[in-house]
Amino acid sequence: MRFWSSKWKRLLAATAILALAVGLYYLLNPRTAIPPAIPEDANDLSVTAALAKARGEVLANPQSGPAWGELGLVFRAHEFEAESNFCFAEAARLDPTKPQWPYLIGLGLLAQQPSEALPYFEGAYRIAVVADEKSAARMRLAELYLDRGRTDDAVRLFEEELKRDPSSARAHYWLGARALQTDDPAAAVEHLKITAAGPYGRKNASALLANAYRRLGKEGEANRAAADSAGYVGGLFWPDPFVAAYMGRGTGRSAMVQQASALFEAGQRDEALNILEKMTALYPDIQTLTAYGDALVKSGLPEQAEEILRRAVQLDPDYAGAHHLLGVALFQRGEIEQQQKQLERAAERFKLARGAFQKTVELKPGHALAQLYLAKVERHLGQLVEASNACGEAIRLSPSLAEAHFVMGEILLELKRPQEAIAPLEQAVRLAPPDFAPPKAALNRARLEAMEKK
Repeated sequence: MRFWSSKWKRLLAATAILALAVGLYYLLNPRTAIPPAIPEDANDLSVTAALAKARGEVLANPQSGPAWGELGLVFRAHEFEAESNFCFAEAARLDPTKPQWPYLIGLGLLAQQPSEALPYFEGAYRIAVVADEKSAARMRLAELYLDRGRTDDAVRLFEEELKRDPSSARAHYWLGARALQTDDPAAAVEHLKITAAGPYGRKNASALLANAYRRLGKEGEANRAAADSAGYVGGLFWPDPFVAAYMGRGTGRSAMVQQASALFEAGQRDEALNILEKMTALYPDIQTLTAYGDALVKSGLPEQAEEILRRAVQLDPDYAGAHHLLGVALFQRGEIEQQQKQLERAAERFKLARGAFQKTVELKPGHALAQLYLAKVERHLGQLVEASNACGEAIRLSPSLAEAHFVMGEILLELKRPQEAIAPLEQAVRLAPPDFAPPKAALNRARLEAMEKK
């Protein structure tokens, strides 16, 4: 009994000392958060190593804002949004003078909860001092104001940006878009031609510029701007120092995918394709092959895309996405051969594309785009009834798909049924971008032929 008694006394004493130590620690450190665990789906060894290193820094320095921020950047670089936002919140609490932490929290919320993102961007804009960081926060906040209908606030910030940088492609783009909305095409042209001449946002700017020129009756300039837009790749992409900070922390597959995506959006197609090609050697799985094939298709390189996508469907014969992209590549090749008057080869290519789209629909019956492409293939092969049926299915699956209504109208015109073609073509005109002229021309033709047939 004496033994057990002394043991309990030692245990109680040790517990008391531990409690005192913990109490003193929390007295000196009023709040110490535990960094998020490494997610189970972080299955790339280079990613887990990077996360483990950054997490170790936080455990060693739990009151360091930069350590928490660094861990958040590594989480964000590998698309672990919740974990990154937790870390950025701790970094902002410990280091409240840094605009990147609220900015990146806002960016993480933007896709799913945009109303909750607004105060974070407002905070980042308020505390930013460095010129490029202030600019990024200002532009992101202005775009969010615009999206939420606070137009005056947005315009004020865009104009403030132009005072800082009169050549700002981003500010000119949005002010040009706003001028179009307020029916001032002349002002729109002055803004949009600046963006269209630069490396960022030029595809979208050129499309709007074509619209503005057309409203001014300048058809030649409108056609040139529309051709420029069709020739560019990418979309709205603007340099962002806060995004660049976390993209620089990426490693493994995730980093390569993000880098390729950013380059493609910025119009740097060849650089993006080089990265994706390297990925097929490092990660030769279905995701990488289809991503590379998709980029090749979008870049107008169907022959290379067909080779890659055949590897993809061999690797996973049950993946509908790979079959669909293979069908698109074959369809593109068929159209090229048809333009070159290689009609027999084109017909064979269209038949192969038909098989790929039929397989896509078999694996994924709700695939509206596959049905639309199937309709276009059948039309090329002269099977207009089958084309009409497939196009009808595409419209049923996706009623807002403007191209499906347009193709249906054209098929009905070829079937000598102009009265029936009017309704889908009217819908195509309503759904298509205002500067896309073919549906309007087809609708006028349908109305004329319907009158002549009466």
